Amino acid sequence: MIQALAESGITSLLQHPEHEWPLIRADRDRGQASTHLRSGFLLFAIDELDKLRGTYTRENEFRRDHWRLRRLGFSGEVGGLTLNFGRIQQLWLREVIKKFLRWRVDIGHSASGMHRDLTTLTRMADALTEHAGPDAQPEQFTRDVITRFLTLLAEDGLTATGRSQRVSSARRFMVIARQHDWIPDVPASTAFYTEDAPARTTLPPRALSAIVMAQLENAATLDKLTDPRWRLLFPLLMETGLRINDALHLPQDCVIQDQHHAPYLRYYNRKMKREALVPISTDMAAAITEQAQRVRTQHSPRAVLFPRETCNSDGTQPTCKTVAYQALKTWITKCRIIDDSGAPARISLHQFRHTLGTRLINNDVPQEVVRKILDHDSSAMTAHYARLHDDTVRRHWERARKVDINGTEVAISSDSPLADAEWTKQHLSRATQALPNGYCGLPLQQSCPHANACLTCPVFITTPEFLPQHREQLEMTRGIIERAQQRGQLRLVEMNQHTADNLTKIIGSLEADPGTAESSADDAR
Repeated sequence: MIQALAESGITSLLQHPEHEWPLIRADRDRGQASTHLRSGFLLFAIDELDKLRGTYTRENEFRRDHWRLRRLGFSGEVGGLTLNFGRIQQLWLREVIKKFLRWRVDIGHSASGMHRDLTTLTRMADALTEHAGPDAQPEQFTRDVITRFLTLLAEDGLTATGRSQRVSSARRFMVIARQHDWIPDVPASTAFYTEDAPARTTLPPRALSAIVMAQLENAATLDKLTDPRWRLLFPLLMETGLRINDALHLPQDCVIQDQHHAPYLRYYNRKMKREALVPISTDMAAAITEQAQRVRTQHSPRAVLFPRETCNSDGTQPTCKTVAYQALKTWITKCRIIDDSGAPARISLHQFRHTLGTRLINNDVPQEVVRKILDHDSSAMTAHYARLHDDTVRRHWERARKVDINGTEVAISSDSPLADAEWTKQHLSRATQALPNGYCGLPLQQSCPHANACLTCPVFITTPEFLPQHREQLEMTRGIIERAQQRGQLRLVEMNQHTADNLTKIIGSLEADPGTAESSADDAR
């Protein structure tokens, strides 16, 4: 490498900025391969030289137009990334964007998020260039520039979700820039509005099917993972639903036990920036302990559970996600994993997280418990990852006792040829004709002859889950009858007495259901 550098005419490693160094072509006749200054060894040499001369500081990096993330505290795979501000032609805008991203670094924003921010804001600068030229001044940054920016996002072929993310990023930039008074000369009318972002489409759950998971979890399939890292990592992701980045950064002492000696995995949720716990099996805990002993022996007591194989003598640098993804692809290709249609399966590591959430929901695990296991901030996130399977909803519907207004049980046999049709009708009724205390059993093609959805309707159906509403309505109805009798309003008494009689029958039938008490206790818990 030194000979190749000398022959290239380069006299100092500090002669050029890293991103401007050329590819050094070595003499292949002498068995030399081509090399590049951005190889690990030479980057290390440059860093050490800058440390000696006192220029290896964040402040010095922030002055550059090409930020090296490894010098801003980022390590591992993201540490090799750079942020290039050179494409932003308006110097005043370039400086403001650098201030914004410096603020992002200081508050602990992710490297991928900053890269998306810079890509978005560079595109916004392109819109300003098209509108007023490369020397455009702050006064020329009008609402028309934002309109052109929105058009550029559409022309780039981004999805609705992608455009929404970039609009959100640009909007955040404008808000922070105005808060810090970085753009005082930009017109106040230059702003992003809620309507500028397209509505995000709700993506379907990406859980793997039972057929695919059965193949992956098969002992013979797992035995083909000869590398101990992947033999532990892939089952770990299936069992815990961890994000791949969180799993790769696991330390050796990640297993803890409660007072009952039940094992838990303790990890750092890098997305939410907090520690979290997830229960694991004893077999998984033993496998993690075995891997920890292995990396401690091969590397050091400070090694992570899944260390990178090269340039990592102490094992503190984790394996990068790209290597893990490639290992997964190689494994499923070698094992010939197929999907439900018989085609080669396409699987991502994050799908194990979706699959775990969906499995838990479909096994009747309460959604709040699933939220804790996946360490989500809100139930809405859990609902996105793990939606009820239609079979689960049907199973609960078939298990519930249904009665009409006379208290007579409405029985539908699951073995009947009409069972699927009845289920479809019930499913649609719940979606479009749900009542406060039951469901309408009237076919959707017919119009309701009753003025109100009340307990005198012959097609009304209800279940034990509405018992509290029935009892409350019965008390209210009896009060109306009592007051009407005192006033001599016989017609009003007659109308409400019919409702009260029906409520009494319904409550009696539902309370006679042996599972009602148990269901009420479950609801209370």
